[in-house]
Amino acid sequence: MDRTSIRVEFKICSDNMDLSNVTKMMEINPTRSHLKGDPIERMYLIRKDTLWTIETSYKETYDLDDVLPQVFNLISDKADIIKSIKKMYDAEIIINIVVNIRDNEVPALYLHEDFLRFAGEIGARVGFPTYIF
Repeated sequence: MDRTSIRVEFKICSDNMDLSNVTKMMEINPTRSHLKGDPIERMYLIRKDTLWTIETSYKETYDLDDVLPQVFNLISDKADIIKSIKKMYDAEIIINIVVNIRDNEVPALYLHEDFLRFAGEIGARVGFPTYIF
């Protein structure tokens, strides 16, 4: 990509989690998932946790609001389910907004009140991994 881009990730992480049960409860197929102990492709390392993820692809944009709704609209009505999964598997909920900045063109990064309320309700950690190229 030649321009600034953003990707959104919603992750459920746990040491021991039944991925098929999480998929059934969420009624969404994950973008990717893996089990603790799985080998990491092209590396001599193993996964340190079990992960169930919904994520967007990178989108060239200067506005987070062009990307965040793609994930938020899928999960915003599932707070009770997510809280149940979190309790059942002692899981951590992470929402990452991954930003690739190109040519010092920084995007608008703001979060709407409904997103903040939802993230707080499910006990999510929100991160902004940022990479400058």
